[in-house]
Amino acid sequence: MSYQYDQYLVKHKENVKKGYEWFCTYLPELVKDVPNLEWQVCFAHDQSKSEPDEYEAYDAYFYGNNKSYQVMQDYRKAWLLHLHRNPHHWQHWILINDDPKEGEIVLDMPYNYILEMVCDWWAFSWQKGDLYEMFTWYDEHSKYMKLSDNTCKTVEDILNKIKQKLSEATSELMHHGIKGQKWGVRRTAEQLSHDRYSIEACLNKKKIETPNGVSVTHISKHALDRAEETSRYVTAKEIENALTKPIHIDKMSVRNNGRSQRFIGNNATVNVNPDTGNIITVWKTGERKRRKYLKGE
Repeated sequence: MSYQYDQYLVKHKENVKKGYEWFCTYLPELVKDVPNLEWQVCFAHDQSKSEPDEYEAYDAYFYGNNKSYQVMQDYRKAWLLHLHRNPHHWQHWILINDDPKEGEIVLDMPYNYILEMVCDWWAFSWQKGDLYEMFTWYDEHSKYMKLSDNTCKTVEDILNKIKQKLSEATSELMHHGIKGQKWGVRRTAEQLSHDRYSIEACLNKKKIETPNGVSVTHISKHALDRAEETSRYVTAKEIENALTKPIHIDKMSVRNNGRSQRFIGNNATVNVNPDTGNIITVWKTGERKRRKYLKGE
C-alpha cells in the first residue's frame, strides 16, 4: 500500500465533496430534489478504487516509479473495471453492440451521475485553487468525449450556471458570496477578504514555511468555518502573516487527534498540525495577547 496514493484518494474525495457543497449553497435548485445525491457524491464516490484489483494497479502505475509493460496492462484493466463499476464516468454509458448494424450507441446519463461527474471534474480545480480551470479542461476534452445530445446539453447547462455564478464575484480570486447575502449585490473588499472560498483558494495553492520549519499546505474545513464567524474574522493574508512572521510560537502540544503548534500573529492566531501541514483552526488575536508578546518591541 502507498501512503501517497492513500493521501491522494482522501484529498480527491474531499475536493469532490467541496463541489457538492458549493452546489448546495450557491445553486441549490440543481441538487435539492435529487434522491440520495449527498450519499452518492460525498460517501460512495470512487469507493471501488479501494478494491485490490483497482488499488494495486493504480498505486503501481502512479506511484511505483515503474511503467513496464505489465504495469501498463494492469493499470488499463483496472481503469476499465473502474469505468464499468462507476456510472459517473461518461464512458460507462457507451454501448457497443454485437450486431455491427447497430454499432455503437451513446446512452443518456441519468441526472444524478451527471452531477457527480461534474463534481469529479471540478475536484482537480479545487485542488489547484483555480475554480475556472474546469472550463478550460472541458473545452479541451469535449470534442473527444462521447456524450448523447441530452447529456451534453445538461452538462453544458450546469457548467454555464457555475461559470455565471463565479463571474458574479467582484474579486480577482474565486469568490462565491458570503453567507446570508444575495448574489448580484456588490460586496466590499472587507467582505471579500473573509470569504471562505477566497481564503481556501489562496492558502491551498501555496506552501507556507514557518520560521521553525513547519510546512503548511492546506486549511481544514473546521478552520474555514471558524474564519467565517464574526467574532473570529481573519483573512488569508493575516493567517499567512501569523505563520511566516509570528510574534510568538507556542510549544508543541499533543492531543488525541495528533500534534499541534500555535502561531500567534499580530492579527490572527493559527493552530497547525506540523505532521500533516494542516491548519486546524484560526481566530483573531486578542489585544491582551498581542500586547503581551509585543511588549518591549
